Amino acid sequence: MSNSTVSTCAGTFYDSGGSGGQYGNNENSTMTFCSSTSGMCIRLTFTSFNTEASFDIVRVFNGPDTLSPLMGTYSGTTSPGVLTANSGC
Repeated sequence: MSNSTVSTCAGTFYDSGGSGGQYGNNENSTMTFCSSTSGMCIRLTFTSFNTEASFDIVRVFNGPDTLSPLMGTYSGTTSPGVLTANSGC
């Protein structure tokens, strides 16, 4: 994960620890995922989720930036599951 925008139809994304490691201390990034097909929804499926509860937070927005509507705030081991953004990002 990094401060970037990704246009895709499918993919697997990991935190800075990769598929088997832990993310680093003091990380703060905004990554935007957009459909590579204009006008299409984007669906995120979290297959694994584990952050330091109450300290490390993941926020998901329905749009291209943090001014977009907030879909949810997640921390700890409660996975966001499947989220669908109808904005295309």
